[in-house]
Amino acid sequence: MDGTKLALGAAVALALVGALRKTGSKSQQADDKVDAWLQANRLYHGTSLPRWERMKAGGPTTEPLYLAADRDHTLMYVQFATENDTDEFDLDDVDGVIITFDLNAMKRLGKLMPDWHDLWEAYHRGETELPPSEMTWLDSLAWGGTVSYEGPLSEAIIEVEIV
Repeated sequence: MDGTKLALGAAVALALVGALRKTGSKSQQADDKVDAWLQANRLYHGTSLPRWERMKAGGPTTEPLYLAADRDHTLMYVQFATENDTDEFDLDDVDGVIITFDLNAMKRLGKLMPDWHDLWEAYHRGETELPPSEMTWLDSLAWGGTVSYEGPLSEAIIEVEIV
């Protein structure tokens, strides 16, 4: 195969891969939002104080940790975790925690993956053309603003806020 045909074949292949990756995306607006999130270089995890204490003691995650690109999106998870822990530990009040992570550190230290839970449900409802197994973490970010992560946490933490 000569160089021109090889270059043309590579360009077509890259265009097809790009098109396939976009099939999980809701719109160009979502892609623009992802670009802004990537530039901000932040991901957030909302949880309860007891769960945060267990995370700190446990070291690197071995099960997916779910992260959102929008801090306010984590407030729902904070509420869920604090309500569950209030019941589980028979406590009157449990504080919530929002952990801010450095996205570039997470990419370097561990493995970013699609948000399997949200994407699997969306796929079965017909909201995405591809199953999560065929999507990247960037596709997940574009679709719902969330990703999952496995790996070390401490070096990627920017801030821990009690809410």
